[in-house]
Amino acid sequence: MTGDDFWAGAELSKSAQYVVDVWTDNKGKYCTSQMEDSGTATVLAHHGYLDRYLDLRTASDFDQPYPGQDIRDLLSQFPGADPAVQNAYLVGSTVAHHLLGPTTDRGSSR
Repeated sequence: MTGDDFWAGAELSKSAQYVVDVWTDNKGKYCTSQMEDSGTATVLAHHGYLDRYLDLRTASDFDQPYPGQDIRDLLSQFPGADPAVQNAYLVGSTVAHHLLGPTTDRGSSR
């Protein structure tokens, strides 16, 4: 589910699930949100650069408080931020190293 704004709380998540239901004929399950990725991909596709885009979705925060947690407490903490950044680096750097390949002397006639 994507949008322009971060949201949190049960009512907004119900709205997100409704949108997912409409778009998937009630077969999809809303599980996470994202903001910029779709817009970035749309602009890159428009200019012919989508084949150069790698989107790494690493969930870093929650839109629902755990039972008993106040919504303000939820919005002041992002417990998944560090693992999300680490995972994005691990995957992104692995892909980048693969794409760059081993350095070779391309001018040699071997």
